[in-house]
Amino acid sequence: MPRFLKETDYDPFIKAEIKKSITGTLLPNNVSIKQLAAEETATAMIREYIGGRYNCDLVFAAVDSARNMFIVKCVIVITLYSLYHQTGMKDIPEHRQNDYDDTVKWLEKVGQGSIPTSLPPKLTETGNYEGDIRINSRKPQDHKW
Repeated sequence: MPRFLKETDYDPFIKAEIKKSITGTLLPNNVSIKQLAAEETATAMIREYIGGRYNCDLVFAAVDSARNMFIVKCVIVITLYSLYHQTGMKDIPEHRQNDYDDTVKWLEKVGQGSIPTSLPPKLTETGNYEGDIRINSRKPQDHKW
């Protein structure tokens, strides 16, 4: 599966030299195995939170400007938290911890359907959207309710 993030996606969130130090890469635009593993973990975590309600295959298959930029941010925040976490719990900056906590809260609320989002909904086998409520009247078959 192609990689969801681009290296340039990290630029607004972390300085190149700090990213280089936590990923263990020798060059700023190289990708380490640690970074790829953290990104895969982040996308898997997002799938777990919102996959029951939203079509994550479509979300993570999007490329370039078609990607949901808030999901891009969520993947980056979780990835950076995971990379910092590997260096030792005491080394995680407070703003990284706060970003991570906010992201997880948002994912929980989106997964529960308590806040609106523009993500593509998941369809059921019958073609209805996952989580839709259908009200039908049912006639008694044996004259009992």
